[in-house]
Amino acid sequence: MFLRYTTRKKNGKEHRSYSLVENRRCASGRVVQRHALYLGEINDGQQEAWRKTIEIFEEGRARPRTVALFPEERSEAVADEDLVRIRLSQLSLPRPRPWGACWLAGQLWEQLGLDHFWAQRLPPSRKGTRWDWVLQILAPYRLLDPGSEWRLYRHWFEHSALADLLGADLELADEVLAGHTSDKTTLADFLKKMEEQYGQAERIWVMDRGIPTEAVLEQMRAAQPPVQYLVGTPRGRLSQFEEKLAALPWLGAREGVTVKLLAEGSELYVLAESNDRVGKERAMRLRQLKGLWPRLQKLQQMKLQRDDLLKKLGAALHDFPVGARLGETQVPPQTATLTLALRRDKLRQARTREGRYLLRRNITAGRGPEELWPFYRQLTEVEAAFKSLKDDLSLRPLYHQVEDRIEAPIFISFLAYCLQVTLRRRLRDRAPGLTPRAVLEKFATSQMLDVHLPTTDGRTVILSRYTHPENEVQLLLQRLQLELPAQPPP
Repeated sequence: MFLRYTTRKKNGKEHRSYSLVENRRCASGRVVQRHALYLGEINDGQQEAWRKTIEIFEEGRARPRTVALFPEERSEAVADEDLVRIRLSQLSLPRPRPWGACWLAGQLWEQLGLDHFWAQRLPPSRKGTRWDWVLQILAPYRLLDPGSEWRLYRHWFEHSALADLLGADLELADEVLAGHTSDKTTLADFLKKMEEQYGQAERIWVMDRGIPTEAVLEQMRAAQPPVQYLVGTPRGRLSQFEEKLAALPWLGAREGVTVKLLAEGSELYVLAESNDRVGKERAMRLRQLKGLWPRLQKLQQMKLQRDDLLKKLGAALHDFPVGARLGETQVPPQTATLTLALRRDKLRQARTREGRYLLRRNITAGRGPEELWPFYRQLTEVEAAFKSLKDDLSLRPLYHQVEDRIEAPIFISFLAYCLQVTLRRRLRDRAPGLTPRAVLEKFATSQMLDVHLPTTDGRTVILSRYTHPENEVQLLLQRLQLELPAQPPP
């Protein structure tokens, strides 16, 4: 195995992405390279850590060893009538099921201490139903292969190794998920019980980068206690306060970011300027102009009918909207001639506003510029959380008449998100560049299957065994400092 990098330029910067590649020799003797893991952009220290891990993994890799089927010395002879032979020709491997990802989810559950936490707060029912196990099924299911509870009961639980890891069987799924418990308790009752356990959680307002309406902000101000917010504003409001903000001094919020603070009524307006964002927006503007202007100049030289010229002009302006706002084009009513002009006033205004954005908040005192910026950065974390919940965990609108039936499934999704965040935090320290989804997909390649060995006396020896992890999974285990459990007993 070795690290390979690829470079690409984006927004005027050179980005270098790394991948883990493995050499494999084919039957013909030719060596092919197989992509094992995509690590993304990593710094020099992380790159060196990966190289050291690969060296340790290659040097410490176990060598295959041939062992005898029977010991060389036997204490006593065994009569033929006492021997039971295995029919190897009839060996079968039924019920292959994902094991590695389920095991990793269980490790995250235990690392967070959720097994002991919920065992104390969700005791077994009077008929022996393990509600903490039900929760330990629902949360990993939402993390690994999200879907409906009906699909969990009908397909997923039976075709996964989660029952083997918990020591449960299909009776748990049949009782709880199908609603056939002897004490008449259904999954819906359990979800209601879950809502009672975590109680009346404090409700907070979460805003995305979309600009909230005044009605929404008024609700936030009227809440008891008032909800703190720091949200974006329309471009027009920046023009409204541009003269007042121009007279104010710049204050340092963090390295590369400066702000201006303007108190207006009950709100505080924050004009922020980021050096990185200045470079990014400037590169975008130049790319738009470099693409639009030569195209318009070619249209000037073409001999076209007026209608055809207008169609091509509209397509060009549609493809480069930012550059279109900085230029002025005219086509006279009766001729097919195109005139171009650069709107220098708009260009000066664009250069002035590049990398700047106006925020507003409802608390005018108490925090300085250096404290405002981490508060605003939380918005990015909230967006990432919503993206994970909607994409990776497939959280969808819930249509119920009872509020408890809505909050409890959301809480289960939150527990799955906790597992995902824990894995992401472990990866950031020990395997940088990898995403939780990529790691779960790699671990999912480790399967569990039942080895059926028929004997000469009509019985069958059944061994449940998980497959030997592939090289990239072994490398991940070494990086995450995890050790696979012993194989299950026969």
